[in-house]
Amino acid sequence: MQKIIHLCVVSVFALVGVLNLLDGVGYVRFPWMAPRVNYHGIGMTVLWGILLLGVALGVYRLSSRVRIIAIVIAVLSVSVYGAFVVVAPGVVPAALLLVWLLVLAWLFYQTVRAKFVAGKHDQKMA
Repeated sequence: MQKIIHLCVVSVFALVGVLNLLDGVGYVRFPWMAPRVNYHGIGMTVLWGILLLGVALGVYRLSSRVRIIAIVIAVLSVSVYGAFVVVAPGVVPAALLLVWLLVLAWLFYQTVRAKFVAGKHDQKMA
């Protein structure tokens, strides 16, 4: 069961990373977003997608340094979707807030933290 939850958390980071990457490149347009006029936003979306894909890979490998980055990203996502739920309540923002809250709770879970610490020692041995 823990391995399935681990893969679900990795899938959340990977899916959000791929969607941001495709949005930045222009293959996917989300209907709730305004059309892009500046190229700086496109570049940042692509970089954010690449960062999230890297975090997904690091969480899959149980890297302790990437866990800290994943916690920061999850806290940012929870705060953004929490504000979005307050400003414009709806099912989609509430569901995304719930998903990121569950990811954040998983990252702070005691057995998961122990696995990341054990992964840190395995990385030093290799």
